[in-house]
Amino acid sequence: MSKRTIYFRALETDDAYLIYKWKNDFEMMQNAVGMKRPVSMAECIEWVTKRSKHDPFNYWFAICLNDGSGKMIGYTGINNIHFVNSSATSNALVIGDKENRDGISWIEANLMIYEFVFEKLHLNRFYGGFSETQHVTYMASKLFYATIEGIERQGIWLEGAYHDMYLMSLLREEYMQHKINGEYELPSLLKRYRKFIKEKSVKPEGSIIRTDL
Repeated sequence: MSKRTIYFRALETDDAYLIYKWKNDFEMMQNAVGMKRPVSMAECIEWVTKRSKHDPFNYWFAICLNDGSGKMIGYTGINNIHFVNSSATSNALVIGDKENRDGISWIEANLMIYEFVFEKLHLNRFYGGFSETQHVTYMASKLFYATIEGIERQGIWLEGAYHDMYLMSLLREEYMQHKINGEYELPSLLKRYRKFIKEKSVKPEGSIIRTDL
């Protein structure tokens, strides 16, 4: 596989300054799950400080460019790890840097999340939920061959209306089979990504999966 354009590292306290900027970009965050409100610097520092400490049930990462600069362009988390049920979800995948929203960093970040869940933690199930307005998350579920398990009817209030919430999951056996088939190689994923956009089966409107902050 060719060299990745990004890498993950642990969150550091100083990352709060960029996260503060991104969290207060209301245009970028308009489809995020949760109430839209200004976030203070103090709150961001507290949030990052907590997530920079070891927690076996929640992993948080800064997403950085792998070009020698180490520039942070976003952040993500692998959360609610359950070692009995062998499952996990993700409460955030944000590409905050506007110069890196061409889709490649977002695809690679998703792929690295799946690799961490299924190949590092050896979990059986990765799951998540998203509103019908979150077209980027729907794209991610299709792109990585996840299954839509069900719908929470009118499960969330966004922009003056109730919207359905979709529940998705991917199992380790499914992930491994797609990987063996070469379907998780970056060229293959980029081809599917461009096909979806051309067909307008999804509407890429940013780079947020969901966020708990």
